[in-house]
Amino acid sequence: MRYAFFLLLALAACAEAPVESPPHDPEADRLLASVTGDAWDAAWTTASARPLVFERPGGETLDTLPPNPLPAFLSDEPPFLDAAAREQYETRVLGDTTLAGQLATLVSARFVADSRRTQPIRSVRAAVTASGTLLWIDVQRESESVLFDEDSRLRAGLAVAEDAFVPGFAEVTTRTDVPASDARDLSTSWSLAR
Repeated sequence: MRYAFFLLLALAACAEAPVESPPHDPEADRLLASVTGDAWDAAWTTASARPLVFERPGGETLDTLPPNPLPAFLSDEPPFLDAAAREQYETRVLGDTTLAGQLATLVSARFVADSRRTQPIRSVRAAVTASGTLLWIDVQRESESVLFDEDSRLRAGLAVAEDAFVPGFAEVTTRTDVPASDARDLSTSWSLAR
């Protein structure tokens, strides 16, 4: 019983400090609700019905419509929107811009590490119109596991063709590191031919 005081003191020292949530901008949160893996499904559907040409750097023409890169990076409910994880992200409005002839607001969601679980989406910057159309995105994702580590980045945007939003460009870079082997860097990019 005489050690109970020391035991309580030790337990108090080991207890986690309260977790403070990073700041959230309500306008950024509203616009970030449009930043999901399925945000560009309509643009890809529109593009598949039109005679658009896409090319790689250097002028190599692609035979088919490139796949939509967003679902590979973001789920339909990414962690910065998920009720259980959104408090681990700082959200901000960065300013206004014009992309593809449309006014848009630049917003960001940045993961802030704390004692809770980690999140694979480290940062997102996006340009979103007032009506909720995602025009441009820059996503950084990191994942560490026993099997491999991955560090990926997606930069992509829409364009306007025949008065409709269509895929404009995408740049994907990935670094994978598997134990007992060298890290591999992969990248791909394409754009709408003009």
